[in-house]
Amino acid sequence: MRSIDILRLAMRIFKHNKLRTFLTVLGVGIGIAAILFLVSLGYGIQQLTVDKIASLDSIVTLEATTGDSSILEITNDTLNKFKSIKNVVEVSPLINISGQAVYANSTGDVVVNGVEPDYFRLEGLTMMHGNQFTKNDEDSVVVSTAVLSMFGINPNDALSQRIKFSYFNTVKDGSKNETKLEEDTTEYKIVGVINDDGSSYVYLPLGKLAYLNISNYYSAKIKVNNVSNIDQVKSDVASLGYNVTAVADTLDQMNKIFQIVRIVLGALGIIALIVASIGMFNTMTISLLERTREIGIMKSLGAGNFDVWKLFLTEAIMIGFLGGVIGTIIGWSLGKIVNFGINILATSLGGEKVNLFVTPLWFVISIIAFSFFVGFFTGIYPAKRAAKINPLEALRYE
Repeated sequence: MRSIDILRLAMRIFKHNKLRTFLTVLGVGIGIAAILFLVSLGYGIQQLTVDKIASLDSIVTLEATTGDSSILEITNDTLNKFKSIKNVVEVSPLINISGQAVYANSTGDVVVNGVEPDYFRLEGLTMMHGNQFTKNDEDSVVVSTAVLSMFGINPNDALSQRIKFSYFNTVKDGSKNETKLEEDTTEYKIVGVINDDGSSYVYLPLGKLAYLNISNYYSAKIKVNNVSNIDQVKSDVASLGYNVTAVADTLDQMNKIFQIVRIVLGALGIIALIVASIGMFNTMTISLLERTREIGIMKSLGAGNFDVWKLFLTEAIMIGFLGGVIGTIIGWSLGKIVNFGINILATSLGGEKVNLFVTPLWFVISIIAFSFFVGFFTGIYPAKRAAKINPLEALRYE
């Protein structure tokens, strides 16, 4: 029997017993939709989280600190050593000092970070409002929302507000170190706001702290020219005795965690698919019993066991494949609807829009192929039983 004839006969399942076939296809579709919906949610949360903590530059950036060492220091000479390491393209230091912020008649404790403008890019910092300062913005400051809350400033009204600082600077007085509160007479304009309610800190241009004569940096950002060279540079910096951390390491750990999450979510969807597969197996078995005489007639007219086997297997594959296509459409549409509803709610509450559902093309293709094989394996046993039916007994079957 020709393949086109097998296909034409298999298509009859959608003409006869329409409701049962439709419910079977829908059952498979719901199982596939559940897998697609849940796994897409896993991918979406992963991408949303990764985007929040990493930019393109921060992924290829290391951070060097002295750790708990009381001997190591990060000085200008140290920065030059970092720059001389192979595959290092950029180094940006950070001065970290305790201080006080003064706004109107109020004073509050803050952590003051002195950085160059490139530091924001290497750290992957994004602004809730405004922008980072540039090399020409000598009297500008970027603050966290915690600083604004301390002074009762609305983040929406923070830009261009003026704020002053004093610093607790440690200086040598003979043989002893003394900490003095040194006032900065500059009045800084707020040009950027970072969304962080947990810590009160500010970023100032590094050059504005030069008069404090701080010779040791708190840390240094080290940008590598390529992700593949991160381990080599990390090893070279560590060989100098410094503690080295990388966003890439954190992302790698996060990706492993999210991979487990996706597997768990996918497993929940597979449970629904297994239930649908049982229903599909039941449909094919009932179809076999109802068409026993038909099988006997086909065999008496010359159809072989292999022809009957192919017919029933083709019907099962068609149900599985169609269920996969419908399930993909349902799962993708449901994700869009839920995401739309969440964004409406987030916007109404003053939040920002997010994309919680991400569906890679390769996963769509894989899930449809998976549904194809579900139909194939579910139909093997009924097809095998149909092929083995004796034509004489089938013609006498009532």
